[in-house]
Amino acid sequence: MAQHFRAVANSRVQEAALTIIAQVRQRAYTTFQDFRHDLTAYLEAVHSMHQTLPNLAEVRQAWLEHCIGCAPMIGSAIAFLQKPNSQD
Repeated sequence: MAQHFRAVANSRVQEAALTIIAQVRQRAYTTFQDFRHDLTAYLEAVHSMHQTLPNLAEVRQAWLEHCIGCAPMIGSAIAFLQKPNSQD
């Protein structure tokens, strides 16, 4: 996984991702808050990177069209997960 992020051109995204990976490998997160802090930094870096895409409007439209097609599957998965466990 770390190799994948070393290939990311955006240094903020790369650094944030590699920080999380290193912390997990070292079992350094002692609280969820510590992990949340690093995860938030990573997500903010990814968001910033995406905002600079030259074709952001096209990408956003393609994603919305894809999500609309996935809605029935997502709804079915949520319904399945909300079903109480049966003891059959």
